[in-house]
Amino acid sequence: GPSTLVSKYLSSPLYYYFISLFLLIKDSLLFLAGVFVFFQLLTATLIYFIAKRFSPLTALISVLLFSFSSEILQQSGNIWPNYAMNLFVYLAFFLLLLAHIKKRYILSLFSVLSIVFAITLHHSALAILPLFFIAVFFILKQQKKSLMHYAGVVSAAFGALFVFYLPPLIYIVKNNLLGETISLLVVPEIRASIFVRSPQEFLNNASETIAILLNIIPFSSQGPSFPYINGLLAIALLVSAVVYFFKKSISGRRYAIFLILFVAQQIFFISLLSQGHTKIYLLPVVGLLAILIAHIINTVFSKNALLIAGKIIIVAAVIFTISGNLYIFTSKPMLFENMYTISLASNALIEEIEIVQQKEGFSDMNFFRIRSFRTGNKEVSNEVLWVLLEEKMDRKFTKIEGSGVRYKNLNSRNYIFLACYDQGAHYNRETCKNYFQSFYNDYEIIKEVFSEESLSIYETKRNR
Repeated sequence: GPSTLVSKYLSSPLYYYFISLFLLIKDSLLFLAGVFVFFQLLTATLIYFIAKRFSPLTALISVLLFSFSSEILQQSGNIWPNYAMNLFVYLAFFLLLLAHIKKRYILSLFSVLSIVFAITLHHSALAILPLFFIAVFFILKQQKKSLMHYAGVVSAAFGALFVFYLPPLIYIVKNNLLGETISLLVVPEIRASIFVRSPQEFLNNASETIAILLNIIPFSSQGPSFPYINGLLAIALLVSAVVYFFKKSISGRRYAIFLILFVAQQIFFISLLSQGHTKIYLLPVVGLLAILIAHIINTVFSKNALLIAGKIIIVAAVIFTISGNLYIFTSKPMLFENMYTISLASNALIEEIEIVQQKEGFSDMNFFRIRSFRTGNKEVSNEVLWVLLEEKMDRKFTKIEGSGVRYKNLNSRNYIFLACYDQGAHYNRETCKNYFQSFYNDYEIIKEVFSEESLSIYETKRNR
């Protein structure tokens, strides 16, 4: 399965089985991307029905805040496990709410199965689990269920986990990797590389994680004028929160506290990780934060026409700030942006390959490979580029090996095209080029073949 923080072996292949169901309908990455966009629409719909417990207007504002967030919209360009996971997290919350309202035990069971499925797709949902089970048990207690019902919920969770993780468990036992896998969990050096080592590091992580979450909803760091809007918006929301929690007889306050606890729990567990302050791990609670903000705004600004006007201004300001880095006013497509970039990159590669072949007099096009450095100094694979090149040029440059997890290049190494994915300070194109030249010091970077905001491709040639 996909890589994890702990071990490459402790990851279920369920995500790959799941997306393959849609590829059976149509074997197309674009079709699969469309499926993921549909998942996001379903997620927004679930958020609406969860927030509707407060009021229909709160539900509408929640969906607007969630759906206009640039981080949520940008998911359309990536087919990643955490984006599939999000749907099942909110399905679990929705089923849990229904179990509470309708007092149906089967809904509690399905909510637990849904959260387990979400965790199996991506481990960022794991932080949801403690409070989620407390909420399930609280609902069972309210419904005066027997001990057998509690045991049924726990058995369903562990049974689903066992089934979902059966393939990697079989692989671990079959290849005598049990000792190695257990050691990854108990060796102090490995634990130290995963978790924080001091309270100060935890506090630093927590402050950074909170800042990242607030830059998804309700603030933004994009654009020169945004700090002023963010400052005014922060004051308005802070005053609204104070009024809300000091005001008596507010409907839905205990549900709001429930949302706060889930958001706080996610921040707490992310902050325990040495490299945990990332948007990916916050995705399970972004919708909950949107509901919380929408509920507070809708509750405080609802007594008269002036307050209602203030509510409209604040909601509009939040939507404006969170969508600050969208390309709304440009010709650059936001939907499927990464696929659009990769398609342009493959066209530029093909054009340069043909130029080099003609210039060098190569009889075939098997003179190049593609390399990339993105995370640390580790090479990353470039299947997304190879697939398009093979499709557009109608020839094979790679060969699948073994069970299909790996592939090998069939080409020689006279030229290497270096693909650098620019994703911020941690791994940008300059770092990528430096790592390449340290590993391939017999190659010279000749020129830049392609350049976009998130990807640059460089042509390199072996020094003879």
